[in-house]
Amino acid sequence: MTLAEVTGNAVLVRLVAELFDERHSPISAKISSRFESTRTWKAALAEHEAVLAAIEARDPIAAQAAMRAHLRASTLRWVGA
Repeated sequence: MTLAEVTGNAVLVRLVAELFDERHSPISAKISSRFESTRTWKAALAEHEAVLAAIEARDPIAAQAAMRAHLRASTLRWVGA
């Protein structure tokens, strides 16, 4: 949320907020109970850390690549599982 807010883009902030809120829906809870595990949470954490490291390094290309990698991996964990 902080990254979305820093952009000053209200649409992006709303989108990210909706995504976070959706994680608490009954459908998401059912999916997460089936597909989330300690392994998937560790992977997601490592992906987030890669995004943060790129931002801290002020490397927008690396940050973009890390975020895209995270979104692809998240999709595989949730949809492709």
